[in-house]
This record gives sequence, structure tokens and C-alpha cells, in this order.
Amino acid sequence: MYKSGSGRSRLEKLVAGQQPEAVQRAFIHYTELLKYWHDDAAHEADVEIDEEEAFTALVLVMRFARFVEDRWPGLAVDAPTP
Repeated sequence: MYKSGSGRSRLEKLVAGQQPEAVQRAFIHYTELLKYWHDDAAHEADVEIDEEEAFTALVLVMRFARFVEDRWPGLAVDAPTP
């Protein structure tokens, strides 16, 4: 699903689509960092990350993990069969 056209957005909707609007917005906000990293990696861009940016990214990933952990029962979905 992720690799198909608009797969990333469809997957986000599958995971968070049944949640209240505020939770959906927060989930999308947290995934922005992952999209940024994925897009740079996919295009083999040379990216220089300084210490401050690396620290900020790690903090965001940890906050995202906590966000998901706190809401996992509502976010968990069965994986679609291919």
C-alpha cells in the first residue's frame, strides 16, 4: 500500500482516520519528519545535519513514539492483505 500511488496518505488515513480531528492532525504532524527523511533518502540527496537538527529530530521521534504509545488501541489496525 505504501509504495502505490498516494500510498503514504492512504496509510495515514487507515491508521488515524477514525480518530478525532485533533489526533489526526497531530499524527500527520509527527509523520512530516519521517516524510522529510524518506524523500531525501529516496532522492539520494546529500544532507548535512548539524548537532542541533539531529537533537531536534531525535526529540520529535521520541515524542511521536510516546504519542502513538498513548493512543495505540485507537490507532492499531489490522494490516491489509496484499
